[in-house]
Amino acid sequence: MKKINKKRLFFVIIVFIFLIFLFSKIFIGVKEYVSSKNKPETTIKSQEEIDREKEKIINIAIDPAKGGINEGLSTPDGSLKEKDINMDIAKRIKANLEKHNDIKVCLTREYDENIDLKQRIENLKRNNADALISIRINAQGKSGEAQGMDTYYSNLSSSKIIEDDKKTSSKLKKDNKEESDLKNSKSKNNNDRESKTENKVEVVKKGEESLDKQKERIILSKSLAQSIQSTTLSFVDFDDRGIKDKNFDILLYTNIPSVIVQCGFISNESDGQKLQNEKTRQDISDGISDGILNYVDLHRTEILKDRVNYR
Repeated sequence: MKKINKKRLFFVIIVFIFLIFLFSKIFIGVKEYVSSKNKPETTIKSQEEIDREKEKIINIAIDPAKGGINEGLSTPDGSLKEKDINMDIAKRIKANLEKHNDIKVCLTREYDENIDLKQRIENLKRNNADALISIRINAQGKSGEAQGMDTYYSNLSSSKIIEDDKKTSSKLKKDNKEESDLKNSKSKNNNDRESKTENKVEVVKKGEESLDKQKERIILSKSLAQSIQSTTLSFVDFDDRGIKDKNFDILLYTNIPSVIVQCGFISNESDGQKLQNEKTRQDISDGISDGILNYVDLHRTEILKDRVNYR
């Protein structure tokens, strides 16, 4: 039996270990290379691209009506007042919408405080709101028979801003006609009169453009009302009282697409019992949220265009 050469054996073992180490390095390297090829390339966005993406974010304002000493009526069991229900629904809507990266939400009041209309409107402007959804609970004074949900949006004929535009436009057109007649009858100071006429024509055009923008905004408000009304009623068992074009309260002072959602009658026993149920309030919130999201998806281009008109 041959005697084992220890030095040679040691050398073979070292070479064997080195080969294993070398092959493992090669294997890991190939694996990492393949893995890196399969990974999507990460692109660094420019500041301009980031700003463009931010501009596409739609700002939604939720207005929980009442608050503070302005409590409103109570549910049949006395557990909740109108101000509490409005705030609860508003916060649930906010939580739903904030799950979407392309939506930013603000509340016109964050706490149980009585905030006047002027402060609420200032809040909208401060947050660059693109749409307002005011959450209310309805009530009937003498009887508890009325029940169900309805949604209000601005009325073109009763809008204070639009009426002012109409009057201004009409007056300017009249002045423009008188000026034109005067120009034709007299030649003295002709250049001055022509200049004045051109200026008035320009003002008339601006007035008409403003009216057109108001009409476009009313169309957006109506679409928002329809989307919220129909979607919410698919979530909650309320009578459908429809959408209504009427200016009152906060709708009189907003210059963005705006609606008031009346989430049932607290003065009605059936509606009141539903409103004191947490699941019903969640269903209402989910319905309104989906209605807002559907509206945004359908009208994103028009919303961004309308934003230019008032910012």
